[in-house]
Amino acid sequence: MAKLTTTMPPTKAAFAALLILLQTLAPTFSVEIQVASSLSQFPYDENSHLSSHLYLFPGSGPCQSVIQAKLASLSPESLYGHVPIAIVGEAAETLFRDRPIPQDGSSPTYEDCPAVCIDRGIDASLVAHPMPYKYYNASNPDHAGSNFLGSLSCGRAEFGFINYYHKPLSLQWVDPVSGRRQHLYELERLERNTKFIHTYVGHRFVAVDVENDDEVILDHVVEFNGIIGIKNHVNPHENRDIKKAVQNTMGGEWRKHLAVTRTFRWVLCLSCCLAQICLFLTSECSLLCGNELLMVLFFVGNFQFWP
Repeated sequence: MAKLTTTMPPTKAAFAALLILLQTLAPTFSVEIQVASSLSQFPYDENSHLSSHLYLFPGSGPCQSVIQAKLASLSPESLYGHVPIAIVGEAAETLFRDRPIPQDGSSPTYEDCPAVCIDRGIDASLVAHPMPYKYYNASNPDHAGSNFLGSLSCGRAEFGFINYYHKPLSLQWVDPVSGRRQHLYELERLERNTKFIHTYVGHRFVAVDVENDDEVILDHVVEFNGIIGIKNHVNPHENRDIKKAVQNTMGGEWRKHLAVTRTFRWVLCLSCCLAQICLFLTSECSLLCGNELLMVLFFVGNFQFWP
């Protein structure tokens, strides 16, 4: 009978073989990093707006290798739709002018290196002036643990859903890896039932009929902070005759104006009579009250009237 021989115990041999297999099957990610020395080299559309979300970091010195090593450990989904660009020269001086960049000879960590995110759609004239919260800040808890790309400064977004469909819907998140859908909320109708959620750029959501999960009413990928209406909002005033409505309003206001009566003159005249002011200021009362004074004196017989 043949005898099995091995250079290591069977358990160790099996473990080594399994480790090699896992390393072979493990997914590897390659993040393409561009280099730009001028803001004009960023990707723009025909309207001079940024055509992509950008993640910008120093393209020289020790920070370049520190951040590139960090990016190499991330999956494409962890970039949240942002294009990483290493900036040098004029671009770095413009965007990091108030933030020191560690130079050669130093040993910075990820927390020591500046970075900034700029949203897609920003006009070319504003690219050089990002809002302060868009910069990496090591003291910001939301950026802690090298989570800058997943923060509200970069890839995280706030998004709202309004249901204008004729009945309630189920809002579901689609797992970017498995493609499986996960129920989040039941969306009731109209604005008062608007749902806002914190999500990430590139995440996909579907809204389906609560009675039929296969009937997809909305399929949307988040690109910005924003809000979206599911189906079309029906305007109850859409077919209203505006000209006729204005005429009716003006007619009603004019009729109300004709119904207004002045009562303050009666009050003043009665006060004059009760205080017997007319005994001394007869002509003034006559001028002020006119016919109203005559009627008051007709009913109040205790006072004498001199014209």
